[in-house]
Amino acid sequence: MTNPNPHNGSVTVSEAQDQLLANDAVLIDVRTSMEYGCGHAAGAVNIPLNALASRAGEIPKDKTVLVICQSGHRSAMGVSELYSHGFEDVVNVAGGTSAWRQAALPVEPAKPDEGTCCPLVDMAMAFVRRLTGR
Repeated sequence: MTNPNPHNGSVTVSEAQDQLLANDAVLIDVRTSMEYGCGHAAGAVNIPLNALASRAGEIPKDKTVLVICQSGHRSAMGVSELYSHGFEDVVNVAGGTSAWRQAALPVEPAKPDEGTCCPLVDMAMAFVRRLTGR
């Protein structure tokens, strides 16, 4: 499914989910690893925006590339970055992960070994585990 205007295109979260279910697209989450670890759209691959240029080779060019962040701003920058690296079918997911969650679409939650979303809580939990031997 080729977007006629890939540089400026966007899709809704529902349209993005449809493309993923049809196996017509890949979903790249450009948020930080910590944000991604707090939960992300099911099937999303995390390539933070600041690493997108150096890791662009990991992204297939034979499928639509859906780019998502938290609200849509960083993913729009990611679309531009990928477009400048020769990707032609790149689309911003409008509203980002916030809209994805609001639409009650599948989310992969944080895994126990990824910790919480708060480094301070992670440190406190590590301290308690050390004290209790757990």
